[in-house]
Amino acid sequence: MVAQGYGVTIVGQATSLIEVPGVAFQPILDEPDPVAFSAVWSPRSRSPALRNMLERE
Repeated sequence: MVAQGYGVTIVGQATSLIEVPGVAFQPILDEPDPVAFSAVWSPRSRSPALRNMLERE
């Protein structure tokens, strides 16, 4: 959606290594502390990736 001009997003540093046509990744240089992160998911989700993430916590 960002590449289509629908706004901006914050991504992790690893994501910025991916080349995406129409997207420029810019570092946030004036923030010395980590940015807080939260996520929301459906309790009915059966995603193996989600399950793996939740089991690590």
